[in-house]
Amino acid sequence: MNKNSLFRKIAYVAAIVFLLGPLFALGRPSNGMIGQLRTKYKMGQANLGKLDPTSESMRLATLGMKGIASTILWLRADYYKEEKYFDRFSATLKQIALLQPHFISVWQHQAHNLSYNVAPEFEDYRQRYEWIKKGVDYLIEGTKYNDRKPILQYDLGHYLGNKLGKADEHVQYRSLYGKDIEFHKYFREKGLIGIETTALGYDQKPDNWLTGKLWFEQAVSLYEAGAPIKKSPHLLFSYGPLWEMYYAEAIESEGILDPRAGFAWKQAGADWAIFGTKSLYQFRQKADLTLLSDKLAKEKIEVMQQEFETIGSEAKKKAEDLLRKGVPSEILKILDKPESERSDAEKQVYYDVVRRVEPSVQQISAQLPASQQLAGVELGRKIVFEKDFIREVQSYRNQVNYEYWELRARAEQREDMLDSRRLMFEADQQINEANVGGALELYDKAWQGWAKVFSRFPSMVTEEVGDDVVKSIGRYKRLLESDLDESFVLYEFLQYRIDKDTPEKFAESAAKLEELNARARVLLDAESRGETAPTIETLSPPIKSSQDKAPVSPKAEEPAASPVSDTSPTSSAIPGSLEEKKASPGVVEASKNVETNKLDLPIRPPTLENPDSQE
Repeated sequence: MNKNSLFRKIAYVAAIVFLLGPLFALGRPSNGMIGQLRTKYKMGQANLGKLDPTSESMRLATLGMKGIASTILWLRADYYKEEKYFDRFSATLKQIALLQPHFISVWQHQAHNLSYNVAPEFEDYRQRYEWIKKGVDYLIEGTKYNDRKPILQYDLGHYLGNKLGKADEHVQYRSLYGKDIEFHKYFREKGLIGIETTALGYDQKPDNWLTGKLWFEQAVSLYEAGAPIKKSPHLLFSYGPLWEMYYAEAIESEGILDPRAGFAWKQAGADWAIFGTKSLYQFRQKADLTLLSDKLAKEKIEVMQQEFETIGSEAKKKAEDLLRKGVPSEILKILDKPESERSDAEKQVYYDVVRRVEPSVQQISAQLPASQQLAGVELGRKIVFEKDFIREVQSYRNQVNYEYWELRARAEQREDMLDSRRLMFEADQQINEANVGGALELYDKAWQGWAKVFSRFPSMVTEEVGDDVVKSIGRYKRLLESDLDESFVLYEFLQYRIDKDTPEKFAESAAKLEELNARARVLLDAESRGETAPTIETLSPPIKSSQDKAPVSPKAEEPAASPVSDTSPTSSAIPGSLEEKKASPGVVEASKNVETNKLDLPIRPPTLENPDSQE
């Protein structure tokens, strides 16, 4: 019995010693198999980021129960936040980070807590600003322990841009950030290159939007070096130049409406064009996809389609005849009807029928002679590939609103647009100073400038630029105390804006946009050649100046309503004034009957969201 027990013990010891050999071979720090795999896939502590002795000590002190300890700390942090013990909450977050330094969600979630959930609890915007900084600091600490996680730099770009630049208190936040020398110094110490050069705004102080752009550039650099990020490349690449455009928007809203704003838009437009040339991925392992590569693809398709038509004109007719046989004769009759005679229902059916009887390149190739079928199929395959490629490029362009921002940057750097913005800004200031006549005079000049801008960039009418103009037109209408008719220089564009949002006039507004874009191309082409196009320069009837209408009489109960300044015209000297209209009742009566020529624009139209889709 004792011998058997002894043999078992010896066998156990021998088995333990035998098993220790493979474990030692696998687990050697440098030459073991696990160590080699850790080095190959860069999963070691040294590869993930900075090694912190305090963090390692805490993890060892938990005796393998790091997960339990972390859970307890997370629960405690939530309790402190709910009870508004914010100092304890901040200290607990640091302990969580020491236990889980490589768990990205710790840094993201708790930084968001500090900047977005805790900061609003304070009434003073200066205190809110300090807690936003705590969230930014928390993310920066996370970058030390996670060298190859560009998502943290990506979040930093958003915090500095969106949180400081788009909050309700963005004016105060931007001012505080520009003066926060210590915060700028902290960024520089943490390795943010360019904080004292490329991040400087027009006042030679670091700007929050341009600082955010630097963090996005760091994220892009890490991504291009091979670090993974759960963001689409086209969205990641877009934020740097987009933040430059938001910077230009911000300084314009602050009254910087001179060549400094034009330069900011010019720089942003140049970076946006560079973004358009960045390779996103290999489309079907054959073509390098960029946001500007659709132009070359369209040229290829044009050449190939011409070649295809030369060999397949008869085959196309045969394929169309075969397709027509499957369509009822009463529906085919709609195709032969003139467009002016088609009803709305027939117009919808028309486009469906056209699609049904339009043969694809494969169907045309099938009708080619046997000797040409192989060449036709190969050519058709290439055409289909290029069309699919263009659709893919267009999809990515739409997601970042590439065309809009490209046109916006071109338009905003123009002198006439800067002048129009400046005049409108100064007119709004004149209203605040109760100078009605001065405001009307500046508005009239601004509308002439906006007519020139919109005639060259019609798509701006329905976007943020158009929103700003419509708000000012609402103020202008209140000063005139009258509606705007066809004599208003912006009437055509504003009517298009209204029609575009009316479902019943969608087709009409689309045709109108094509017409406006065609005019714009002629104007821009003429400008590029140093010429003028007087026959289409004026797209609307001449402006009916506010001097043809009486300015609003100040109300007695308003203390600021002093008589208008000497620059404002008096009603007795104004042709078409209210006095003249009273003396000519026929004119007033006629104006009442022309309701279709009046624009009833909303004073506060819905503001469109900026196209900075985030994932």
